[in-house]
Amino acid sequence: DLMEIVREHVWGVDGDTLETVGGRLLAEKNLNLAVMEDYTGGLLTATITGTPEIAAHFKGGIVTASDEACVAGGIDYSLISNHGRHSAGMAQALAEAARERLGASVGIGVTGANEPGEVAGRIYGTFNIAVTDGVNTRTMTTRYPGDKNRVRRWATSAARCA
Repeated sequence: DLMEIVREHVWGVDGDTLETVGGRLLAEKNLNLAVMEDYTGGLLTATITGTPEIAAHFKGGIVTASDEACVAGGIDYSLISNHGRHSAGMAQALAEAARERLGASVGIGVTGANEPGEVAGRIYGTFNIAVTDGVNTRTMTTRYPGDKNRVRRWATSAARCA
């Protein structure tokens, strides 16, 4: 049977989406989720809240678009001034701040350079995504092609898979 061969690489079948599968996993593990996103403009939060299976386990999302918003969200300004808002360390801080501020089991942080050119040494389309449960943190850095909206969609999709 083909499914027996590929099972470990399949996350869903038929009408499953990342959100429905994610919602089932959160329910099975009795976990909930919060996000803090910088540069995806709330697209990750909107995607999560648009699916009842995962929205039931979603504590909320915080959208930041400036240094001031990041600081108001609990990010230490020295991290921003020393490493910029586009760093992997920033993604980790966003994930942890989301988890702590919203009282969630798991936090996701997304940041990146989605303005044309180079921003603070980061090349356009480079995104950092971090996921933390307060003990373990996983960070991913990657670069996505396309215009600003396409880059935001790519980053949102990657964060959903993180």
